[in-house]
Amino acid sequence: MRRWICGLLCVLLVVALAVGAGAAEGSGEAVSAGTITQYEARWVVDDRGSASVTVTLELNLTATVTEIDFPIGQGRSGSLSGYETKTADTEDGRALRLTSEAGLTGQQHFTLTYSLDGVLTATDAGQQLAFDVIPPGWGFPMESVSFSVTMPAAFTGEPTFTGGYYGDMVGDYLTVVHDGAAFSGTFTEALRDHDSLSVSLALPADYVDLRSAAGISSLVTLILVAVLAGLCLFYWYRTLRNPQLAVRLRPMPPDGAGAGDLPMLLTGAPPSLALQVMQWASLGYLAIHIGRNGRIVLRKAMDMGTERRKPERAAFARLFEREDWCDGESLRFGRLAGWYAAAMGAWWRRRLFSRTSGSPSLLHLGAALASGVAMLGAASSGLPAGRLRGLLLVLCGIAGAVLGLVLQHAVPAAARRQYRKALLLAIPLVVLLVAARLWGGLLPTVLALALQLFAAAATLRGGRRSPGGRDNLAQTLGFRRYVQHVSAHQLRLFLRDDGQYLYDLFPFAEAMGLGGELASRLPDVQLEPCAWLESRRHPPQTAAGFHAALRETLDRMERATRRE
Repeated sequence: MRRWICGLLCVLLVVALAVGAGAAEGSGEAVSAGTITQYEARWVVDDRGSASVTVTLELNLTATVTEIDFPIGQGRSGSLSGYETKTADTEDGRALRLTSEAGLTGQQHFTLTYSLDGVLTATDAGQQLAFDVIPPGWGFPMESVSFSVTMPAAFTGEPTFTGGYYGDMVGDYLTVVHDGAAFSGTFTEALRDHDSLSVSLALPADYVDLRSAAGISSLVTLILVAVLAGLCLFYWYRTLRNPQLAVRLRPMPPDGAGAGDLPMLLTGAPPSLALQVMQWASLGYLAIHIGRNGRIVLRKAMDMGTERRKPERAAFARLFEREDWCDGESLRFGRLAGWYAAAMGAWWRRRLFSRTSGSPSLLHLGAALASGVAMLGAASSGLPAGRLRGLLLVLCGIAGAVLGLVLQHAVPAAARRQYRKALLLAIPLVVLLVAARLWGGLLPTVLALALQLFAAAATLRGGRRSPGGRDNLAQTLGFRRYVQHVSAHQLRLFLRDDGQYLYDLFPFAEAMGLGGELASRLPDVQLEPCAWLESRRHPPQTAAGFHAALRETLDRMERATRRE
């Protein structure tokens, strides 16, 4: 009996000891697989509100580990020198995860780098520095810990620290040194695993001309502009591109086209009633009379029949529906010129362009959007922080898009040889480049500007043309080439056969911006009076004199259109 009792007591004693040991093990702290013997962090804060850090640490591993997390908080662009890592999300934030199948053990040296945005921000009271000097999540205790923070400018305040374990009392275990634009600290006590340290510092509103991180980064800007440029090029290639034309010299205007149509056929400008009136006059439908007071009067000479196009007949009928004469500078003429441009433009578009053609306006808007994104990116990098920063960013983006559209109009102006107008319209090019140079983001801006010029040049004559439209363009270019290269000798021969030849050619030449060049080839030739341009002052008798009178008449008639 006693033996049974003794045996039972021995069993109970063994069980009690086992349970006690298990309880002690369960209530005790987990044993770490190593210790960080030295931790040193060097922070550099810039005036864009970002900071970069380099952390060097010595890690003594007492056991073999196959995975180590290096916390970076909310950092970005992290790397571990000499090792390949993956970014992982943990309970404490992001971490660079190092995985080794063979395992790591013993004394290890690591260099960790990453960046952190938004550490220096604008507040209602001024500016505020706040970030984790030691981010939470380190799975090892730290024996020796030090850090340094270099600010973008000198300051006078004192930073406030908060510890993960010590809280506001962490200052009792921390030695801090402030030196002008930097401060540093060293812990006098070891830190336990998963400890952390955050710092905050109140600064005056004028501490630095703070460049806030709000907006879009330069890399994102470049990517967005490149994507928009690629989409625009793809859209042009698939829906707007025309095959290469075979252009041959042609001494006659394109079939079915008048002088007023050439601005549209060559550069997409609206058809001009003033130029068309010049051609009507050369054909004998009317005469242009300039009185002693310089007033321009159009006098009807004969009716226009079905030999002319329907919009022409309608415009001619409206021109002389009240009397057999019309004031060429009146508001009524200006209104009729606007109607004619719309009617004749629609007439040509139906005949020139393919029904499957894309919209040039869509390409122009896509290019302008790229310009707006480029300006937004530059402003994001260069505008100081403040309450109005968000509004200013939006306005800069809109301004960039508008400037891009304005710049696109410089290309057709240059093609029409309106060089002064083209220079004025090219001012956005300088504005955008200067803004990008001062604020940053030069490469996206240059790419966006190149896209504006391409969109304007690629759609100078509209979208994708039908076969008939391509033939018409080839004839127009051939005729322009003829006017550009016709020699003085050829002109003299034509004038010998027809004394009015030069007068009939001038409206077409002026429509293509070649009137001055044409007149310069016959500087000394005496011309017979023009049959359709009557002047009571001093009728021109030379090519240069006639061109000057023609140009002045056109300018005054076109001013009536602009007044409307």
